[in-house]
Parts: sequence; C-alpha cells; structure tokens
Amino acid sequence: MSRRCLLGLAIVLACAFPALGSAANDVPQPAASSEPSAPPSPLPSSAPASASPAPTPVPVDRALSLLGDPWACETDHHAALVSAFSAPSEDRIDVRTTLAGGLAGNRHIDEAFVWDPVAATWHANVAGGAFVGSAPRWSGEVWIFTGTAATGGHTYNGRMVFTALGPNAFRRDFELERDGRRQIYSLETCSRDLSD
Repeated sequence: MSRRCLLGLAIVLACAFPALGSAANDVPQPAASSEPSAPPSPLPSSAPASASPAPTPVPVDRALSLLGDPWACETDHHAALVSAFSAPSEDRIDVRTTLAGGLAGNRHIDEAFVWDPVAATWHANVAGGAFVGSAPRWSGEVWIFTGTAATGGHTYNGRMVFTALGPNAFRRDFELERDGRRQIYSLETCSRDLSD
C-alpha cells in the first residue's frame, strides 16, 4: 500500500464518507437581503419538548486516526499478529487479527467497535465476547474501555486500555479485576508500517 493510503483512518473515512466532513458545508444559507427582516415570532408556550436527546454524530477522535490498516503487533509472549481494518459504515470499525503460525496454523480474532450516537459512546466486542466494554471518545493519550473479560471459564470486571505511542503506534492492555486487584492478562504493542 502506498504511503498516501496509510496516512490515517481519518483520511480514509473522509474519502470513503465525504458527508462526515462536509455536512455542515451543505446546509443552505439564507440569501442576503438589504431589507430588515421581521423579528421571529415567539413559540407558543404549549410547544412539545423533545422526547429524546439529539444523537451525537460519529466523533473524529484519536480512535479514527490511530486504528488504521494494517497493524503489525507483538504480544507479551512474542507472538506476531497482523490486524486488518474495515469500516462497513461510518459508525463501525471492524478488525480482523491473524495470529500467525503455531501448531494449529493461523488463528483469527474478530473485533467490532460501534459508535452509539445517543449515549455518545464507543462499544467494543473482542473475540466473540472475550472482552465486551464501552468507552467515551478517545481524546487524550489513553482510551479506556470498561466492561467484562471472560478468561479461563470465568467472567471478571475488565478493562481494555489503549495507550498511544506516537501517531503510528499504540499499546493495548487487557486487564481483569481479581481479588480486588487489577491484573494485566494480555498485552500487545502495535505499529503501522508507513515505509511504502
């Protein structure tokens, strides 16, 4: 893939979904007039209130600029992973990770990140429920999902923690809470190759 194609997920989404960046520019503006306009009419006091909060649009946050294609990762057990990104819609990020080699051959892990516009929250499902959690938009160096982690036949309170390591790399820790203490049970360090 060329360097231009890998400049970031935000650029990919801007190209694939131009409405994300241009929706505000497409709103018709009233024509200018030299005549003074009448003051707006007051609303009747019996106007119905909005029944539900307005949905929050998909955020252009660090998740969209960092979670790009492809990732080359290494786990804490020195296993090599390659993750491929796809965006089937403007509010969903799917990731398919391939754990190469081993006696059983290649193993695939699927992940989904889905934006909930009403709650203004990202929801994640990793490996068919091995980790399920939610997080607000990613605006700082660390993005923390809280939820549940299933491992060893048990389900625990858990966290998935992304830590940015510059514009093209991150570390991801999977944590569980056992006996009142948080423990990392899996971690990986990932980067994108922009040398093409």
